[in-house]
Amino acid sequence: MTDDGRTALYRLFDEEGRLLYVGVTSNPSKRWSFHKRKKAWWPLVRIREIEWYLSRTEALTMEAQEIATKRPLHNADRGWQYLLRPEVVVSSSGFVPPTRGTTKLPVPSRRDLQELEQAVQTVQEQRSSGSSAAPHVELPARDERIETRRAFGLAQEKISSVFGVTTLRFSWWELGHKEPSGWDRLAYVRALEAMARVVERRMASDS
Repeated sequence: MTDDGRTALYRLFDEEGRLLYVGVTSNPSKRWSFHKRKKAWWPLVRIREIEWYLSRTEALTMEAQEIATKRPLHNADRGWQYLLRPEVVVSSSGFVPPTRGTTKLPVPSRRDLQELEQAVQTVQEQRSSGSSAAPHVELPARDERIETRRAFGLAQEKISSVFGVTTLRFSWWELGHKEPSGWDRLAYVRALEAMARVVERRMASDS
């Protein structure tokens, strides 16, 4: 099979954070235009989340998992057929589909966002002060980075603006395709720590 190269997995959420649709594309802007013309539910979209993968096969694999396990409101109900495509090999053991449309993106409060922004700003101020080099810090594992951001409640295109980088660059940081170094790395780690603290507070208040 011929792999078409770098491909985006995208998720579309409504105002309440409900997952409306999951798809893959090599050109997100063109896909948004297509959905706008063809999909009656497009006006409901408020959050667009994009993750870039190095190959179409990898993106298709993740898309199949998302459709089968998260049951987006407007994806065709064809999860099992999709999982059996020859280019998409996904284990179906233990598969228990949740109710369609129950996956939600949390909504961070103003205080949550301020804590995140302050963590990044502190590092940026250190950088601007003329410090010679950023201290080396270890990045959490890829899955932990992704889970922390999602639990906090920000799509990639939103959090990338906090760092002042493109969504594509942040996606590469998160997925480990091109990890940040120096001050960018320190800012990313401090942001993850801030988001993790927020998530822990939420869990404590809910218990």
